[in-house]
Amino acid sequence: MSARVSGLSDGDGDPITEPGSLTMCRPAFDALDRDWAALVRSPAGAAALRRWSDTPELVAPDLEALLLRVWAASKPDANRVCAALAGRAAADPAAARVLLQILRPGLRTLGRRLALGGSFDDVDVELLALAWERICTYRVDRRPTSVTGNILMDVRKRYVQAVTGPDVKGVSLDELSPGRSPAAPSAEQEALDGHVPSLRRAHARLLASVEGGAITPTSATVVWRTRILEDDEADVAAELGVGVRTLQRRRQRTERELAKAS
Repeated sequence: MSARVSGLSDGDGDPITEPGSLTMCRPAFDALDRDWAALVRSPAGAAALRRWSDTPELVAPDLEALLLRVWAASKPDANRVCAALAGRAAADPAAARVLLQILRPGLRTLGRRLALGGSFDDVDVELLALAWERICTYRVDRRPTSVTGNILMDVRKRYVQAVTGPDVKGVSLDELSPGRSPAAPSAEQEALDGHVPSLRRAHARLLASVEGGAITPTSATVVWRTRILEDDEADVAAELGVGVRTLQRRRQRTERELAKAS
């Protein structure tokens, strides 16, 4: 399997239900489930389990049983299975595919949040493609704990950075100074607005507030990174050379200023 997950281009599917969620049609995830069902029944699925028989975490009667066991396991036990799969993913597409299915509930939830009431289709396909790429390049030796959490965080960051356009990727908010106007959005960026309107609006609002002198570039960076990109507060605070409480108070003041200006 290449960086493109097989079956994602397939069209309509039957609605599916996840524990604790509403039933709704999500074509990309329906296609993913059909692809998974085929793999579970296939000789390739059985062959994968034979290859992994020397790894206790991956021993199971079939791939579906392995999946359900991970979903029901404690976090440490589940992470051991995910780490074993991630360590094989670059060279073993079956291992990558199992890990993608393990991530399915989290990716569905992430897609629902990022769609912001719009169409799921493009968001879901993009998230699944990003997840597949991240799974196949994940370095277990560098990040052995919270494998699924790390992958979901990476996928979210890459998606948000992609849809907010080159001004976010090329210029950090803390490099902006009052009087510098953001570039006009391209036609491609305007098209993306239909799928993630609030992300670009939030970014434009922060830029405008910096330009108008209502908030500082650093304060805008704090809000963008901790609220939108969901970077760890401790990491952002350390980079800025302040304590976490100081960062939180600064964010609260900034959000009050933004509320006044709205």
